Amino acid sequence: MKNLLLFFLIFINLNLFSQRDIHERWDFELKKFVNQNGKVDYRNWSENRNGLKAYISVLEQNYPKEYWSKNQIISYWINTYNALTINLILDNFPLKSIREIKNPWGKKLIHHKLKSYTLDEIEHQILRKMKEPRIHFAINCASISCPCLLYTSDAADDTPCVDLGGRRII
Repeated sequence: MKNLLLFFLIFINLNLFSQRDIHERWDFELKKFVNQNGKVDYRNWSENRNGLKAYISVLEQNYPKEYWSKNQIISYWINTYNALTINLILDNFPLKSIREIKNPWGKKLIHHKLKSYTLDEIEHQILRKMKEPRIHFAINCASISCPCLLYTSDAADDTPCVDLGGRRII
């Protein structure tokens, strides 16, 4: 019984650590290529995309778990949306507007087991259904009319990205 309890505690700690570790990767990338005003250095990021690609790969392998809090799930999907948007821009760089890309919000950009997701599906079918209106302060569509990209993932704890994004706009 004692061994079973020890195994259970180790298993829970490893899973919680891996969820935090996922977003630490994104946080590192943001701090390298996004300034505190939310301006993205696409040129330099386009020359060093390995970290972003590795992060997206980790996201694909670490779908939100049932035991994650609502804030952790929101942060996961906001960070996923933003990373995929940046990656889409970099796939087509240089460009002046995301609208130069044919159907940017309709492309299947991330794959979880048997399901693939578009930016549109992440925003409308996942995030909006979570009944969190502040998501629009945190997701970035790489357009002047969108909120600035946050230079931190802010997801290592249980604070959703929407708090920082909302404070920035207000």
